Amino acid sequence: MRFLAFLIGILVPLQIFAQNDPAEKEDPDQWKLSSNTNLTANQNSYSESWMGGEQSNFSWTIQLNLSAGKQFTPVINNKNTLKLAFGQTQIGEQDSLGNWHWSQPQKSTDLIDFESVLTFTLKTVVDPFVAARLVSQFLDLRDPPNERYGNPLEITESFGVARKILEKEGRISWDARLGGAVRQFIDRDAWNLDAVPAKKETEVTNDGGVELVTELIANNKE
Repeated sequence: MRFLAFLIGILVPLQIFAQNDPAEKEDPDQWKLSSNTNLTANQNSYSESWMGGEQSNFSWTIQLNLSAGKQFTPVINNKNTLKLAFGQTQIGEQDSLGNWHWSQPQKSTDLIDFESVLTFTLKTVVDPFVAARLVSQFLDLRDPPNERYGNPLEITESFGVARKILEKEGRISWDARLGGAVRQFIDRDAWNLDAVPAKKETEVTNDGGVELVTELIANNKE
């Protein structure tokens, strides 16, 4: 519960900060900010008329999506997106003595996803781009006595060509990117089974390949 309060205390101010004032005239030299936050909670329970084996559950999830973009020059555009999500689930049940209790909260959703894309808007069929992306999670609970924050880390650098497939101002936007990518996976809590005795250490792996990213955003504005 303290972790939920901490997340709300961080995400709500970010949501307020990122809101655009629709009454203000858009300035092309300013950052274009957008945000979307939601908190969902669900509880399921069985009637007490059922006998034996009944279980209830309670779950909650908080999500935040932020984006900030700016056209720095006629040929240089930068867009940054941040996606955060965290959620937990608890199960309630009766024991053999008829006493009701709730289990410890178990993590059900956990995501930190930040991406920055620099596009060279040459107004041709496709535009060159370079991008960097970091994906992680708030809590690594694989080893409960040794909880890790922000682990593991997945870092991707990519480059290639981008194209805006469809755009209707304020209603729909559809972009696609295709190019090469290199990726680093960093685990600060990996077991080294070759060591005697076995121990945990930081493990880094690298790979590369082809990456295709497409993003579709639609609004119901009249």
